Amino acid sequence: MTTCPLARPLSALLALALLAPAAAGAPAVPAALSGEWYAGTVYPRSVYTPGSGNFTEAASTARRLVLRPDGTYELTRLERGASVGYFGARMISCEQISVHWEQGTFKVAGSTLSLKPAASRGVNAATPSRVNSGCTRFAGLRYDGRDLALRPYTWKVTGQTLALGARDASQTYRRATPEEIAHANTPVAPAPSPVAQPTRTAPAPVRAGATGAWTGRFVTQGGAPLDVLLNLDDDRNGVAGMVYTPEERYIGTAHGHSGTGTLTLTIHLPDDSSVELRAEGTFDGDRYTGRFQAFAGDQALGAGTVSLIRQPAPTPRR
Repeated sequence: MTTCPLARPLSALLALALLAPAAAGAPAVPAALSGEWYAGTVYPRSVYTPGSGNFTEAASTARRLVLRPDGTYELTRLERGASVGYFGARMISCEQISVHWEQGTFKVAGSTLSLKPAASRGVNAATPSRVNSGCTRFAGLRYDGRDLALRPYTWKVTGQTLALGARDASQTYRRATPEEIAHANTPVAPAPSPVAQPTRTAPAPVRAGATGAWTGRFVTQGGAPLDVLLNLDDDRNGVAGMVYTPEERYIGTAHGHSGTGTLTLTIHLPDDSSVELRAEGTFDGDRYTGRFQAFAGDQALGAGTVSLIRQPAPTPRR
């Protein structure tokens, strides 16, 4: 009896289709173009993390564009603004911040760079973490799936500067130095206490819901593992987020509900097809455990166990 190709172990399908390098026939990304590009202040990577609330730490308008050698990209746009408020009879400025997160693929043809978003989301007019007294705090208006059309740009790299041109606007980025990136991502040490006092260490608070960065492992019944990174956001509409490989390459989306323990990962394959990993389990503080079933359309591929661990929340920068 001939075995259907879809009945092969899930590990073989995903390991070969998802985690292998780009096909040999794919166009090469110019070395001068790949890397991390910034406009404005270089903030910690947690500020740019898709789906997280750390964007409110940004004190100015900024952008981060990551162009990877495998042809995937990640874009974060941070926009600061202000509105008029009142503190008693005194007029004050109430600042706002908006963020747009985007992931997808890009192609280079001569002097043209084309970005093709696969997923996007954002928050409009949220209140920053630091705001004038008297201003009303607002969580912002969330949106999903905006601006997914193909966007072509002319591009030119001069030294450490990347210029992108389009009919409606031009953008200029610079390649941050390793020292800048390391400095931005170094935790700020707390000031020493003037007098050392014996202290009792309080237990770390248990975070409810599913918001945060998670490391996950899906293990098939045959014992083959698939490791992923998840950035999840949990609100009254449920859980939503992005899926990455351990090397931080975007490969799909996630949605579910922390109360019921359902979680579905949609993994995009290089041939434009997709695989769904449908999990049922329990969110228990910073851990999630359960079982999953894999599907390609309506065709069941395999099953196994899943475990997720939430990473510690970043220390607020002062």
